[in-house]
Amino acid sequence: MTDIIADPAVYELLKEFAGGNVFADQAPDGQEAPFIVYNEVDFSTIKVLRGTSSGPVNAYFRIDAYERDPYAAKILGKKIRDKLDAFIGVVEHGENSPKDTVDIKGISFQNGASLTDQFEKPLLYRRTGVYLVKYQES
Repeated sequence: MTDIIADPAVYELLKEFAGGNVFADQAPDGQEAPFIVYNEVDFSTIKVLRGTSSGPVNAYFRIDAYERDPYAAKILGKKIRDKLDAFIGVVEHGENSPKDTVDIKGISFQNGASLTDQFEKPLLYRRTGVYLVKYQES
């Protein structure tokens, strides 16, 4: 049995955007825009007194959409928000047969911002959003 974490489900939900350039934690050096970076920034579980730690998990993910144009970054961020906000469902991932799954109980947009990132070159614009991902750990 595979440990259940939300990261693969988040990737599966995002991979249709930015030409599939979706990365956990950080993008490779020199990555051309557009691209998306996602990180789990916080999580909590509901404590169970019967000797098991499985159960509901609340995980916060920061999702950053990078583009070369500030308006394009906002549009990409909005497309991501439209896809994720209020999402509920089972997400399949991986190469196993049958595929591994994550049971998403709900995703909700929490807050966001528009930022400018100056790397060596080029100047990149970022639309960042924080999402609460509720899922079932088992």
